[in-house]
Amino acid sequence: MNDTTAEQFFSQVQRSQRILIALPPKPSDDLSGAGLALAMFLKKLDKEVEVACDDNFEGQIPFLPKSNIVKTNLAGSQSLAVVVDTTLKGLEEISYQQEAGKAMIFLKSRGEIFSPGDISFETQKAPYGLAVILGAQSLEDLGKIFENNTNLFFETPKINIDNHPGNKHFGSINLVDINAVSLSESLTSLLEEYETNLFDEDIATALLFGIISKTNSFQHPQSGPKSFLKASALIGAGARQQEIVKHLYRTKPLPLLKLWGRALAKIKDWGDGAATVLGAGDFEKAEAEFGLLPLVLKELANNLSGKRFVVVIAEAVLGTRILLGAREGFDQDGLIKEFGQGKEYKHLLPAPFLAWEFNLEKATLQEAEDKLKKILAIS
Repeated sequence: MNDTTAEQFFSQVQRSQRILIALPPKPSDDLSGAGLALAMFLKKLDKEVEVACDDNFEGQIPFLPKSNIVKTNLAGSQSLAVVVDTTLKGLEEISYQQEAGKAMIFLKSRGEIFSPGDISFETQKAPYGLAVILGAQSLEDLGKIFENNTNLFFETPKINIDNHPGNKHFGSINLVDINAVSLSESLTSLLEEYETNLFDEDIATALLFGIISKTNSFQHPQSGPKSFLKASALIGAGARQQEIVKHLYRTKPLPLLKLWGRALAKIKDWGDGAATVLGAGDFEKAEAEFGLLPLVLKELANNLSGKRFVVVIAEAVLGTRILLGAREGFDQDGLIKEFGQGKEYKHLLPAPFLAWEFNLEKATLQEAEDKLKKILAIS
């Protein structure tokens, strides 16, 4: 990110009154903090701001004010408006009826009947002057928010802010900082270019929340002096560090902590990777549901620094589930050939990790482990 792109960002912001911030589904704590921080910052510039995401994530940061700005559905983009002149004739009722190949709209007046001369048409353009997309490598990564509003995103100027090397640079302005460990760190650098005096305690707390979460309290192998400097500046701006630490590390569900503990106890060293195997008994003793498996994988990836991949093999109701997190560039073709396409978790793990899940309906734990070791050439 350079001075020119930062200037372009704020120039576009200054020209726009209504601004949309869009995030991918199930945003990480880093994305959540960055999204809310940017929204609060832009509101200080007297902008009308909405945050769009398939999931309302405001509850992920309970120590920030509830602004109710996260929308899971957006108003349509460009549309045709039927304009009725009610200067002389009052409108009492509107109804419509759909038939094969056409729709009929009925306008009932309070007195004299409406005539064709009372009706005109206007094209309503996209409701936002600017869309800022955070943490998405492509527009498709936004999920239903993009799928249901494709015209809106194509019609609206877009600023793309991300830190993934695989970003498609789909914006009219692209602020892609692949050297930033977290998006919150990247956004902190950007907003500092404008005016640090606009940082209040809530904005600083949201950004620090994202940095601490993404770096696992600065234990991430890519954490460097820049992360510490940004965190220090945010604490100086009033970020509530103790609230963040309490939320991140003292409020994890007990079943998750139990299951994570059992996963750690069974960890196996696979050279440049690590694996753990969880049986049905582990879930029973931890009183945990299968839905916690992605979070177990996330905790392992955050705490096993230096490994190229991390694997969780778990006994399911039918067969076995394999969850694998690997650094970008990992060759997953062998896995897909053996286990099928599987499910990709695009935003579960911190960059540069990606994650997949495969279901082996007719395999035992041992069979799944043996197949996986063979594919990964683990002796």
